[in-house]
Amino acid sequence: MKDALYGHIAFGLQKGSEFYDIFNYYLLKMEQSGFLDMLHQKWLENPYKDDTKSSFDGNTTLALGYDNVLFPFLGLGWGLLASAVLALLEWIRQTSKGILNTEVHN
Repeated sequence: MKDALYGHIAFGLQKGSEFYDIFNYYLLKMEQSGFLDMLHQKWLENPYKDDTKSSFDGNTTLALGYDNVLFPFLGLGWGLLASAVLALLEWIRQTSKGILNTEVHN
């Protein structure tokens, strides 16, 4: 399976693209420096490994837990509530306009 994932990768560039040679140059440099092997080892050989250090910048990573996802979901909840209130106010406004228009015409 490793060979299947590592050996078959593709990047789409437009035919005759001005970036073709530049792309190949930097891809070759990354391969020669071992950077592509490092990426392969980090992300494809064992993608579920519990890695607490990032290889790129040294920042520690946090596992997702209740404390990490509470704030985004609260934000989504408040946004949903605000949109429901605004929809209700718009409906009330449109309904009252209809009542006023029928009273004026009668």
